[in-house]
Amino acid sequence: MVNSCRTCENCRAGQEQYCLKGDTLVCGAPDPAEPGAHTQGGYSEAIVAPEDFVVLVPETLDPAAAAPLLCAGITVYAPLKQFGARPGTKVAVVGLGGLGHLGVKMARAMGADVTVLSQSGNKREAAKALGADHCAVTGDGSAFTELANTFDIILNTVSAPVSLSDYLGMLRLHGTMVNVGVTTEPMPMAVFALLRIRADPRLRRPLPVRDRRRDLREAEAGMTGFHVDAVRGH
Repeated sequence: MVNSCRTCENCRAGQEQYCLKGDTLVCGAPDPAEPGAHTQGGYSEAIVAPEDFVVLVPETLDPAAAAPLLCAGITVYAPLKQFGARPGTKVAVVGLGGLGHLGVKMARAMGADVTVLSQSGNKREAAKALGADHCAVTGDGSAFTELANTFDIILNTVSAPVSLSDYLGMLRLHGTMVNVGVTTEPMPMAVFALLRIRADPRLRRPLPVRDRRRDLREAEAGMTGFHVDAVRGH
């Protein structure tokens, strides 16, 4: 995001992504600074934004490697940090796409034991290469029984409906399932799946600027790092 009202209750609490008057997203949002215009994000030749919404990329970080941290990276970093991914915790990452592969690397950097949950076994080698400790196939349903009561955190990165009740059954008591892959379709959930383990299902919006700054500081310190393949446009 590039702006918010900065005066409402949520903004004053440092949660500007929940601005009660509406935050201004970096791309495709009406630009209050220029009535009738919309923000253009990465398609812009230049962007003017309030300093509260600007983060400094350390000189020691390659800009190409830092860029993913400010979008997909922070999307998975913040919930893992908030809900305590660390040595001794077991984290499951649902899906191994753009968000999922960063989720695996973030959770591993935090010291957690990481399992990738995928519909098929096609990405097993990729999951291992990214640092996953385990990979389980959910397509035939057997993993939901075999890994019941296993995980402290489940990070769902899939942007399509999933069976929430099945995944909630894989959580340990007081576990947390965070949905960062957003679908426009409804996802039914059985209430008894929550009552049985006192699970905490969460849906994350874009993260506050302070989390992005912390994310970059830890990357600068070598706690997180990513390989970037540059593709030159024509």
